[in-house]
Amino acid sequence: MTDTTVKYVVINHNPGPLTVIVEPWAEEVVLSPDSQLLLTVLCDREGVLEVVPSPNFLTVWVWTGCRAMLALNGQDLNLPWLLRPSP
Repeated sequence: MTDTTVKYVVINHNPGPLTVIVEPWAEEVVLSPDSQLLLTVLCDREGVLEVVPSPNFLTVWVWTGCRAMLALNGQDLNLPWLLRPSP
């Protein structure tokens, strides 16, 4: 079985911090101004990311059965719980 890979980049162009929440794991990453977060979603089937913006937060929901990896400014965050398939 081959995984489908979706990459989503968030860049904080705001003057203050931006909190990105990756659901359903409720993983929060705070981006300082001009920082970027790469979200890589791995799944055995295609799906659609749901992105919900607000002034200081950005929530990204992945679809059922996905795993995820995060890199902040090019550095892997190594969060092993994101490699468990989402409920």
